[in-house]
Amino acid sequence: EERDYYISTLCVDTLAFVFALFFYQACVSSRSKSLTNTFSLEVVFPADYIFALVVLFLLIVCDRAIYVLMSNPLKALYHYCVLALYLSYLMTQYWSKGVRLTGNSNMKQTCLEVFFTIKALSLALSSRQLRFGFPSNTAGHWLMREKDYVHLILYSIYRLVPFLQEMRLMLDWTCTPTTLQFFDWLRVEEIRGSLFLADMRKVFRKEEGSGKGLKQRWYIKFFQGFVGFAVLSLILWGPLLLYSSKNPAVAVPDLMGATFNVTLIDKTRSFPLFDGGQKKLTHVWKQHKDEYFRVYDDRQIQHLALSSDSDTFWTLSPPRQKDFSDVLSANATNRVELQLSFVFTRSIPVTAQHCVFSVTRTLTEETVSDLSKVLDGSLDSAVLRVQPDGNSKGRFKHAYEHDQALYNLFVEIGGDMTKCQVSNNYQFLNRNRSDKVSQPTVGCSMGIKRQSNCTNSVCEWWAFTCQTFMTPPNATSDHDNGNNKPAEPNQNQLNTELKGPEAVLILEKTIGETVLSSLFGSKGSLIGLYVSFVLVVGRFIHLSFSSGLRQKIPYDELPSTDKLRIILEDIDDARAERELAVEEELYWGLIHIYRSPAVLFELTKKQQ
Repeated sequence: EERDYYISTLCVDTLAFVFALFFYQACVSSRSKSLTNTFSLEVVFPADYIFALVVLFLLIVCDRAIYVLMSNPLKALYHYCVLALYLSYLMTQYWSKGVRLTGNSNMKQTCLEVFFTIKALSLALSSRQLRFGFPSNTAGHWLMREKDYVHLILYSIYRLVPFLQEMRLMLDWTCTPTTLQFFDWLRVEEIRGSLFLADMRKVFRKEEGSGKGLKQRWYIKFFQGFVGFAVLSLILWGPLLLYSSKNPAVAVPDLMGATFNVTLIDKTRSFPLFDGGQKKLTHVWKQHKDEYFRVYDDRQIQHLALSSDSDTFWTLSPPRQKDFSDVLSANATNRVELQLSFVFTRSIPVTAQHCVFSVTRTLTEETVSDLSKVLDGSLDSAVLRVQPDGNSKGRFKHAYEHDQALYNLFVEIGGDMTKCQVSNNYQFLNRNRSDKVSQPTVGCSMGIKRQSNCTNSVCEWWAFTCQTFMTPPNATSDHDNGNNKPAEPNQNQLNTELKGPEAVLILEKTIGETVLSSLFGSKGSLIGLYVSFVLVVGRFIHLSFSSGLRQKIPYDELPSTDKLRIILEDIDDARAERELAVEEELYWGLIHIYRSPAVLFELTKKQQ
């Protein structure tokens, strides 16, 4: 008695492949991410993961080739080699240090046990096939043996999986002795599939029980009409929704870190003074949110405050100390500038995490004189006053001028997947007025602190103390009245124990670190991807469902397919018995039938 265990073995091997596809990382590797976060340059597909999937795929291919060849010696060799391979590999992994000495060793060992159980079942079925031998006809066509909904669904899935049908037919043609060319083989299989679909259409019409003059039932209209229209609408508008502000790849980045540096610059020399960022506070900023900002989430508006004390001691060599004193001396003729630099680090995107904001302001002669007094110890701190904004460098503008404004309080952080863009010119409108309201600014003072009872040569560091000049949107500044005197600090401003450099960050939403991240990289790829997707899917649907329906009538609407199916079975039997001449004659007879509409009509007309 012939027994065929190939379909059962294939199903179990496919289950093992799917299990490895999703759980390989949990079973073997210490890295927990396999199919997620592939956009990150630091997280890619591990080579051993790909190698394992390729090996499982090749074993399925080898088993299919041996089944088509019907070779018992090759089947026995394959069976014992696979048994030895899985036993040695799984036992090595099961008792390896990477599995036993990790925190989730029990889970990894359980995953390996489940995978070995699946493969053991596959080997058991393979051994049964080896014991009973191969059937006389291994052409298969199991999916088309029965005419019911289950086999139709499985056959449809089989045809929709990319390259599956083509690879299977190519492998069968390569391993089977036949007189047919490859495209002749494809033609025979296409005829076989069309006959199966023609039989299924007759089954549907019979089960519906509708007679002449009866309208289509409501559930048929619902699934084929309403659901089909909804799917096409989703294909048309779905990609645009994904590329909107609500798409799953857009997220608010987290502020991971921030540094602040102050450098004194003259025409040819620079002197680093302040380096901060190790001590900071970050929290959601909600003051005047409704007046100042557009529609933002609370997490997008972050107030950053740094310590006023530098993280490092201030050290200069004796020649550099002399140069610094000369720059601040009363006889100096060069313009003295102060460069302020923020470096913000955001969580996403990983290709553009670091955002730099730098502004250079020209100090007034009074400020330079005060810094000289701070250096010789006659003054504790110097208020930094700057010349008008026309002499500044960097992206800095403010709506009202006063000489203590170093930079605007609001810093907007945006950009794309390749670079981060920082702007200090955030524009907002007062709801009660049509003109632009005044920008809150930050002013600072600098002083030198000295460690008491210090015996080392390095005992000094710079302190950079700042305050915010807030002009509420509903208030009128002195500049609006024609006065140029400095604005007074707002006493109800940002409550924080750190009095150093500060900024209110406006974090624009950006592309998150997900599987779809690379698809949302730029507007150019957005348009190209959308057009390509809609055109390709639309063309596929048109060719699959609505194209050439009139030309297909003689081949799809066949009242009876019994005689044609008998010819196909005779071709399979002749090939199995190595009667290749008979196979060729039957094939050309089938071709002549399809070339003659009259003959095809006679062979497929309804049986009396």
